[in-house]
Amino acid sequence: MREILDQLIRWRDRGDEHMALATVLATRRSAPRPVGSKLAVSERGELAGSVSGGCVESEVAVAARDVLAAGEPQVLTYGITDEQAGSVGLPCGGEIDVGIERVALSDLERLAEASAPNRLVVFGAVDIAEALCRGAKELGWDTVVADPRATFATRERIAAADELLVEWPDELLERIEVDEKTAVVVLTHEERFDVPALARALRSDAFYVGAIGSRRAQERRRGLLLEEGLTEEEVDRISGPTGLDVGAETPAETAVSILAEILAVRAGRSGGRLRNASGRIHAEVCAFPRRLQEDRRVPEPLLNVDDYARAAEARLDPGVFGYVVGGADDEWTLRENRAAFQRWILRPRMLVDVSRVTTATTVLGTESSMPVFVAPTAFQRTVHPEGEVAMARGAAAAGTGLCLSTFATATIEEVAEAAPEAPRWFQLYWSSDRGFVRDVVERAEASGYGAVVATVDLPCLGRRERDLQTGFAVPEGLPVPAFVALAEASRAVSPEDISWAVDDTLTWQDLEWLRSVSSLPTLVKGILTAEDALLAAEAGADGVVVSNHGGRQLDGVAAALDALPEVVEAVGDRVAVLMDGGIRRGTDVVKALALGAQAVLAGRAPLWGLAVGGADGVQHVLELLRGEIELALALCGCASPADVTRKHVGLASA
Repeated sequence: MREILDQLIRWRDRGDEHMALATVLATRRSAPRPVGSKLAVSERGELAGSVSGGCVESEVAVAARDVLAAGEPQVLTYGITDEQAGSVGLPCGGEIDVGIERVALSDLERLAEASAPNRLVVFGAVDIAEALCRGAKELGWDTVVADPRATFATRERIAAADELLVEWPDELLERIEVDEKTAVVVLTHEERFDVPALARALRSDAFYVGAIGSRRAQERRRGLLLEEGLTEEEVDRISGPTGLDVGAETPAETAVSILAEILAVRAGRSGGRLRNASGRIHAEVCAFPRRLQEDRRVPEPLLNVDDYARAAEARLDPGVFGYVVGGADDEWTLRENRAAFQRWILRPRMLVDVSRVTTATTVLGTESSMPVFVAPTAFQRTVHPEGEVAMARGAAAAGTGLCLSTFATATIEEVAEAAPEAPRWFQLYWSSDRGFVRDVVERAEASGYGAVVATVDLPCLGRRERDLQTGFAVPEGLPVPAFVALAEASRAVSPEDISWAVDDTLTWQDLEWLRSVSSLPTLVKGILTAEDALLAAEAGADGVVVSNHGGRQLDGVAAALDALPEVVEAVGDRVAVLMDGGIRRGTDVVKALALGAQAVLAGRAPLWGLAVGGADGVQHVLELLRGEIELALALCGCASPADVTRKHVGLASA
C-alpha cells in the first residue's frame, strides 16, 4: 500500500473522491503475489500496484469499475480452474482470491497507517549497514541504524538510513516497539554492544535476529547470553553468522546475503536454489498468524485443533479433506478414538510446587520439547504444496519431531535436509521387495533418522467409503517416491494402491530380519492387544505404538486409548509404549501418559495446521498442544511428563 501512496495522493489532490482497491485475500499453489498485495484503480481507470504481476490486472480493472459505480464489494477468483482461465488464467498455475471495495480517498492516511511496512533495525554504523539500508529501501522497508559511537553514526557514513541514532542498542530496543514485522541485525563486533542488543532482541517479537561474526564468536556470544539468563530456546533464535552462503566478500554482497536470509525466514523458506526446490516458487499463502486471520475463509482466532480442522475443510478439495478426516466403514472406531478420552477424568493433586513445569521428554533416545510426535501420514503434498518438507520444518520449529511415511510425497533425504536439526523417525510399510525395504531403511539411517516404525496393521487396505465416494487419488503429476521406486509411477496413485505395495505374508520372524539390517531402534505400530505386544517384545522390538490406524483399517476395534492399559500391563518396562488416535487436546496427552504411554503420535492435528498455514500452521498447532499440556501438568500437580501416574486419572463412570 505504501509503495503506491504517492500515486493515490495525486489522484486525491486532483479532485478524485474514490478509488477501487483490490486486495489478494488468499492464494493457492504457485501465485505471483502474496496475500495482502494491492491494486488501486482510479475513477479514470488508471492503475497503481499489482495483484498478480500482470496476469489478471485487466480483468480486475474491469470489475473494479463496476465496484466504483455500484459501491458493492466483490470477491473474485482467478486461476486455472476459473471459467475465464483461457483468457485471464494465471500462467504460473495457481489461483488467487481478490477482494475489491470502493474506498474514499479521504481515508488515505488511515489506510497508510494500517499498512505499515516492515522495519530493519541495524546495530553498528559500519559499511555493511549502509548497504543493508539501501537494499531494504528497495524492498519498501523502514530502516533504523543505531550506534553509541558518535564518530561512527554520521550521515557521511550512513546516508540511506531513515533514522540514524547515537544510542546504546538495548536502550533503543526498550524504547521502540519491536513487533513481528521487525528484523534486527547486529554488526558491532563488540561484546559490550552486541550482547545487550541480542539479549533484548531475542526476547522481543522480532521475526529475525541476526549477528555477524565467526562461528567462534557466535559460540562465545551464546555462552554470554546464557549467563545473562536467556534460555536455550531464546538463544537458538539467533541467525549467526547472519546471511546465506553466497560467497560474499564486499559490503554490498554481504548485505544481499543478509537480506536474502531475512526474506527467506519471513517466508518460512530454506533459502536454497529454486531449481532444486520441489514446492511452490512464490511465498506461502500466509506468514502465521497475522495473515491467516486476514483470510476471509479462516475463522478468527485459531485457538485449538478443532478451529484448524474447520479452517482446513474450507481450504481443501473435498476429496483431500475426506481422505484425511475419514475412517473405515461406518467410522465407529474413528468416533470411539475421540469418545474414549471422555470416559476418563483427570485427578489433580494440590499444593505441589509447579513453579517450573517442563513438557520436555525423551523417548528411545529422541529428545522432544513435548511428549507429542507427528504421526506418519501419506501423500502430504495433496494437503499443502510443500507437504512433508513443511511438516518437518513446522515440527522442528516447535521443538519436536516427525515420523515420515514410506508413502510420502518427498524423499527421505529432502525431509532430512529441510530440517536437519529436527528429530525424525521413519515409518516402514513392508514391501515384498526386500531390496526396496533394505534400501529405504539404510537411506533413513544414513540421513539421520533415529528409529524405524514398522506398521503392521495394514496387510490390506481398510474399506474407506469417503475415498470411494470422492474418487480421491494423488494426481499423476505429484510423484510418490516409493511408488516410483516400485515401478508404478506412470499413473495417479490412489489409497488402494497401498495394498499391492505392502507384503501380506509378513510374520514376527520378519521383524527379526528387519533388526538384522538396521541398528536403529525399532517400534511396531498397530498393536491393540496384550498378546501382540508380548510377541513384539519377544521379537526384539524396542517399542510399540498402540494404534488402530486412526480408525481407518478395521472398523469395530477398540479405541487406542482403551487398548493402552492392556498393552502397558503386558509389557511393563520391557519396551517403550506410545499411542496414537484421537489426540486433539493437551489433556488428551496427559490422560494417555497417565495410562502408561511415554508419548503420543498426532496425525490429523498437524495436518490441519499444514493445510491452513504450511510450516507455520504446523508449528502453531503443535505449540497449542504443548501449551495445553503444560497447563494440564501444572493443574494436575505435575512438574514434568514423568510425574504423571495412573493415580492422575479415573473412569468418569466410577
